[in-house]
Amino acid sequence: MRRILLLFLILALQFFILFYEAKYDSATTDENVHLPAGYSYLRFHDFRFNPEHPPLQKMLVAIPLMFQKINLPSDFDALWSEAGDFKTDTWKPARQFGEELLYLSGNNADQMMLSGRLMTILLTLSLTVAVYAISKSFWGTRGGLLSATLVAFEPLILAHGKLTNTDISVTLFFLLAVWWMGNFFKKPSVKSAIIFGALMGLLELSKYTAVIFYPIAFIGLMLWLYAKKPIWKKELKKLYPLILLALTIHWVVITLAYFPQVTFFYAPDYIKGLKLVLGHAASGHSSFLMGQFSQSGWWYYFPLALVMKTSLITLVLLLGLMIVKIKRAFHFDFSLTLFAVSALVFLLFSMTSKANLGARHLLAIYPLVFVLLGFWGYYISNLKMQISKLHFKIKNFIILLIVLFVLESLSVFPFHITYFNSLVGTARGYQYLLDSNYDWGQELKRIKNFQDQELKGETIYLDYWWDGDRAPDYYGIKYERLTPQMKDVEGVMVIGATSYMNTDYSWIRELSIARRIGNGVFVIDTR
Repeated sequence: MRRILLLFLILALQFFILFYEAKYDSATTDENVHLPAGYSYLRFHDFRFNPEHPPLQKMLVAIPLMFQKINLPSDFDALWSEAGDFKTDTWKPARQFGEELLYLSGNNADQMMLSGRLMTILLTLSLTVAVYAISKSFWGTRGGLLSATLVAFEPLILAHGKLTNTDISVTLFFLLAVWWMGNFFKKPSVKSAIIFGALMGLLELSKYTAVIFYPIAFIGLMLWLYAKKPIWKKELKKLYPLILLALTIHWVVITLAYFPQVTFFYAPDYIKGLKLVLGHAASGHSSFLMGQFSQSGWWYYFPLALVMKTSLITLVLLLGLMIVKIKRAFHFDFSLTLFAVSALVFLLFSMTSKANLGARHLLAIYPLVFVLLGFWGYYISNLKMQISKLHFKIKNFIILLIVLFVLESLSVFPFHITYFNSLVGTARGYQYLLDSNYDWGQELKRIKNFQDQELKGETIYLDYWWDGDRAPDYYGIKYERLTPQMKDVEGVMVIGATSYMNTDYSWIRELSIARRIGNGVFVIDTR
């Protein structure tokens, strides 16, 4: 009972952090598209807006909007017609629809966004419970609690665990699909195949990067057959029809999600979105890494982002586990091996993408790692060493690391989006990574508070356009647009970190920063 109460305490603290940041952070740039698009799916049963992201989480976060009075934009018919062009990427009308729905149509944008974010928070809490349950099945209750603590307070999960984007749903269902894949191979049955297929379908409906799961599943099958070397042919013969059943079920789930927009038992919008994302990953996107901007990215972007954006304590625990595995020949069972292999393959595939847009694209591997790290809870409880004093010291050291991990995460509250570990430091993080790693549009409300409370409503020069032109007006910010050509401004300049690091703004970096709003917005006073 005491340990269950501890789990509830962990969940309560996680909920408080997520809810507070969800309430006081303004919408990040992708949320302005995803939440309105999800609303259009539910209201009109049509998926023309924002096809480059599957609909599952977008529809989930939009459910509360169906119980609110929502006004459509005055030019909705024109935007709807433009987005109906199936042969083109219709991101422009989708973004315009989203921004107008939130900020120009007489709706309560904060209420809409918070209600949608609450649905994501429920997914994040479900992720924590799932990690606890899966880790407990391998390592016992203490292992489960240790894993739950890691997932509940990992800064990257807290950063994105309250946003109406697609990162948390793919993280949850990737964990469940990998976990059940191990169960399916070990105990194949019709029921197990149906569950596996359903989880795969939900995974693919979460985010298009989930296509990585297909090669992961193939590798998992090869590992299982290798482990069954003497009877691998017999094992494959038993698995073959069940694999076909699982694949059929997964396609049924994907297709039904797009009903009634289906043709000959497939969803054209799903295929269109998949093509758009694969093309995007191949062609690249403007990205930033350690002072340099690039359209084609860097193959080492994601490993570096992982090292800089993950708590050092998590990395230390992972390194320690690897040492135990190598030096003491600690044996993982097949399912745990799948967790490790799946995380590694996901990282390797991510490194091939030219769209280097943030560590959040690696979020799906974190729960797998946290389940593996549940070993340390088992270690504290059960592992006996020849030198008891050494055992005692290691046990206390691990407990100390977990305490420091929680305190470090709390120290960056309520700015988890901007978190960098001590190798870089949160304050200097913008010099290394930008976009969703640091400066993503979350500070508009705080900019307004700064203007009202410290400038007494004085007009500012503003360069902060993650939410389009309409959001600053919606919040009543008095501003003139700041551009790189305005080198002789006398007044208060407020600029986001992404613009601040742009080469065209090299002159502004020579000026002293008067203060920072949150972490990712700089105030420069030349009065």
